Amino acid sequence: MMNRKLLLCIFTVVSSISVLAGCDFHDRVVEAVIPQHIFYTRTDIQKRIAERWNVDKKSLGFAIKIDSPQIELVPDTNRLKCSFKLSIRPPLSSHELRGSLVVSGALRFDAPSRKIYLVNTEIIAINSEGSPFEAPIVQLISGLFGGTLTDIKLYELKPEDLRFAGVMFDPIGFTVQEKGIEVQLEPHAKAS
Repeated sequence: MMNRKLLLCIFTVVSSISVLAGCDFHDRVVEAVIPQHIFYTRTDIQKRIAERWNVDKKSLGFAIKIDSPQIELVPDTNRLKCSFKLSIRPPLSSHELRGSLVVSGALRFDAPSRKIYLVNTEIIAINSEGSPFEAPIVQLISGLFGGTLTDIKLYELKPEDLRFAGVMFDPIGFTVQEKGIEVQLEPHAKAS
């Protein structure tokens, strides 16, 4: 019972000081208690890429399938490298060619829209299991997917993602780490 009274007393004192000291004290408490970042793990990012890039299409009679992304985050360059399983069935053939498609792209954060994009994406390798893919197949894959690899939205931060303990935050930047992406936050500036 004594501990409960002591906690109530401490809470009352801290609340009173907070009211008397004004916003500055409140802001310091917010900085000390509330997280100043959001972290998206490699697994989160991999799921997002899988949602957007699971491809199963036909072009010029070729059946092409791209799936199962495996990502690597490259902190030194703010880039993401992604390897996909690739299977191709040529026209009038039951034989499937298998391999991998490796792409690399830069991560860009657009603060006004609160979005993280994969930009400047390029195909860096098309590998096969067994004999190499012939030049026309490589050109077909590059032509089909080269245009779809630009400005891919990975995340859009929603207002509910940016509210903690009744305080609204603004995203101000991000850092690529080996285990994920950390979006830095700061308390929303109040209009004066």
